[in-house]
Amino acid sequence: MPHLEFDGLIPERLSLELRRGRCVLFAGAGLSMQAIRTDGTTLPAWGKLLSEICLRALERGMSLPSDIQASIGEGALLEAGQELQDHLSASELTSIMGDIFQEDTLALSPAHIVIPKMRWRAILTTNYDGLLERAYVAMGAERPHVLTFEDYIGRHRDPLRNGDSFIFKIHGDLSQPQSITLGTRSYQDLIHWNPGYRFLLESILNTFTVLFIGFGGTDPDVNHVLDALASRFRRRDDRHYILMPRHKWTPVEKRRNELDRSLETIEYDDRDGHAQVSCFLEELALHRTASQRPLINYSARSPRGRSLRAVIEDLDSDAIDIDTFNAAGWFDDARARLEMAEVLVLTTGLEGIEERILRSLADELAVPILNVVCDTARDYESGSSWSARISEALLNARPTIPFK
Repeated sequence: MPHLEFDGLIPERLSLELRRGRCVLFAGAGLSMQAIRTDGTTLPAWGKLLSEICLRALERGMSLPSDIQASIGEGALLEAGQELQDHLSASELTSIMGDIFQEDTLALSPAHIVIPKMRWRAILTTNYDGLLERAYVAMGAERPHVLTFEDYIGRHRDPLRNGDSFIFKIHGDLSQPQSITLGTRSYQDLIHWNPGYRFLLESILNTFTVLFIGFGGTDPDVNHVLDALASRFRRRDDRHYILMPRHKWTPVEKRRNELDRSLETIEYDDRDGHAQVSCFLEELALHRTASQRPLINYSARSPRGRSLRAVIEDLDSDAIDIDTFNAAGWFDDARARLEMAEVLVLTTGLEGIEERILRSLADELAVPILNVVCDTARDYESGSSWSARISEALLNARPTIPFK
């Protein structure tokens, strides 16, 4: 029986960034391999895909070097892919790949179905198929813009600058034969001869939190960009995440990826056809953090505001500074924090625009509200009294708080 629950831990930062609309999904071949055909088969992994292309080309009487299959067997996949791309025309290659993929026979996987329910800023994928865009249509969501590199450089509208939701197929799309990337020279051309392509990838990785799924850690152009970012922005507090089967990487590999590439590993049980991938996505979509902490507001500019912030941290609660509400992205941040909150605790005793916004959002999201005024302007009030007051209010309210 498949494991119906994800048995790992979801980083709170990843969940918060997703709710802020600042998270990008990177989907590798493993995600497409979750889709199952009517005959029970799945899409081939990269090495098997190259072998099938080679065999079908030979069956059609096309001329190929005799040592390509041996190269594939020895793991020289980039080199073998480039040989295939050199000896087959774009139309021949696309025709063969279309026969292999047979997209109309593929049923969307549970992982594909949950993805449109989440607030991704964009989706990057090395996959050539159209399963992701099919998932959006099937779930009644708006179909995202689908871009290859050729589309990106040929369009006047920049999806990042204009806030578009989009899927970027970084290795090409089956529907565009000239966009397919299979081998060493294709990768080299993308990375070293197309600064626009590199700029787009670096902009995404430098601006947003990226979650890698179905990614084996060996994709050359993505590794190149991660390494470039690590060397250029070592002092940045960036953090990306990769969902990997347990024990796929050694402790040293996990540690070096986190230290050198800011890439944190989230592990899962890969039995039962990687069923926990969809379980992870489902839980991430609903995640409120393990403790569902209270969200407590305060004003950093108010007298002794820092003392109240320290009290909030001592109570292991989440804090929201109402003085940041004029900063860029404040509304998304407030909403994201409230989506993960057990209860909203209003401490300022004010009825300004900030408190009204928090009340309105809490009502919309069905988050209970507690009023516990901690007047930082009064000298006789201390941090210990604030802590006791908030703790007592939470203790009294918790039996009636509707956990989600």
